[in-house]
Amino acid sequence: MRRAGDILRVFLDRHTADQAELYHTVFSAWEQIVGERIAAHSEVKDIDNGIVLVQVDHPGWIQMIQLRQTQFVQSLRRRYPDLNIRGLRLQLPWKAHPAAPGTGRETSAADEKAQSGRDGPPRPAEAAADAPADPLIRGALDRLGKAIEERAEDL
Repeated sequence: MRRAGDILRVFLDRHTADQAELYHTVFSAWEQIVGERIAAHSEVKDIDNGIVLVQVDHPGWIQMIQLRQTQFVQSLRRRYPDLNIRGLRLQLPWKAHPAAPGTGRETSAADEKAQSGRDGPPRPAEAAADAPADPLIRGALDRLGKAIEERAEDL
């Protein structure tokens, strides 16, 4: 006769394996859900209590995901109803901030870009494929992008 602890262990091992497989499919399907361009700058790190933790490599990409967050969450809910997805939590990777000048730990923006191997956020013209379908939002983003570029030229 089996002990209750043995039966529980078998059940929990099977349940844990099933959950791990389900989580793995979410991690693997991220590119299909958000598209190749956004997936290149983001990665699912965890799923906790219905919240999908997504690490993003630049604040600009966080904004791009936030613009379409409702769409992404709905897609996750349809594909994985058992996970009860309630939302996304977006975060940047933790990096040690450079120390004060003269400590030998300073990095420039060019150094960080070279180390990361990735570009910054998309410029308005480059983001057309990922742009929102709503013409009002698209227009506002285009105007914002132009204003930022003009301000950068003035500096």
